[in-house]
Amino acid sequence: MATIHGEDGKASSRPEEEEVKKSPRTKKGEFVPRADDAILATFPKCGTTWLKALAFSITNRSRHMLAHHPLLTRHPQDTVPFLELPNRQIQPLAYGWKLNNAKVLFLGYEEMMSDLVKEVKRLAEILGAPFTNTEERDAAIDEVVRLCSFEHFTGLEVNSTGVADRIGGFPMENSTCFRRGKVGDWVNHLNPEMAQQLDSIVKEKLKGSGLTF
Repeated sequence: MATIHGEDGKASSRPEEEEVKKSPRTKKGEFVPRADDAILATFPKCGTTWLKALAFSITNRSRHMLAHHPLLTRHPQDTVPFLELPNRQIQPLAYGWKLNNAKVLFLGYEEMMSDLVKEVKRLAEILGAPFTNTEERDAAIDEVVRLCSFEHFTGLEVNSTGVADRIGGFPMENSTCFRRGKVGDWVNHLNPEMAQQLDSIVKEKLKGSGLTF
């Protein structure tokens, strides 16, 4: 896990981040993205692990046979390099996220649950790895969807019993990356008043982005 400095120059003081902060690539102003980099930006527990698996499967589909696919034995977090940049001063939607940006794709969890084949095709397009007509006829998209399905993932031994050292030396069970895989679970955690207040905040913060709920 990496950190990014705020406007006051202060960084997180959590001890597990000390080693990562020594890396020059994680220091503010020193990370230079490449033209073919893909950045996945989500809030926690919003399908992040699922999307990482889909992105890996799509972009590497010509390299791995499904019968021997890395996702069958490795957790999605281990196949997709990532940096987490926690900082409350960062605006969730800065200029680069504004409406009509062809390099930004908004994927909604509800839409993915409703028509995953359609969303996988959209994801493949923006990743620069669109499915060919032949692949579509051969059900390649369906295979990616099956491989990355919630039921398939949670049933794999690596995800149900595996443990990884992902956060500064603290063991983390792979199963914690998976919740219920259902739409509308928020009703078990928020009352109507809380939900209405959250909707108002989200509407205000996402104004002009093209992202709606």
